[in-house]
Amino acid sequence: MIDSTFDEAMLFFTRYAATLPASDTRAPGVPDPDDALIIAAALSADASLFVTGDKALLALESLGSMQIVDPRTIFMKLRGLA
Repeated sequence: MIDSTFDEAMLFFTRYAATLPASDTRAPGVPDPDDALIIAAALSADASLFVTGDKALLALESLGSMQIVDPRTIFMKLRGLA
């Protein structure tokens, strides 16, 4: 069952997620300078959702209209379990 759930998650992220290069500018309000570059890239791509396990980023909850959520939360929501 675990392999099946993992395979489903991988299929979802392969289909609907995007990998972006880091930005040259930092997003304001993000404490870690390295994270600020990655968040800036997501914001510049008009991402509506940023999935991460980083506790400092998760504490922000959102930046602009982009929600910041952990992988388990979004997976459960998409499966209708949360």
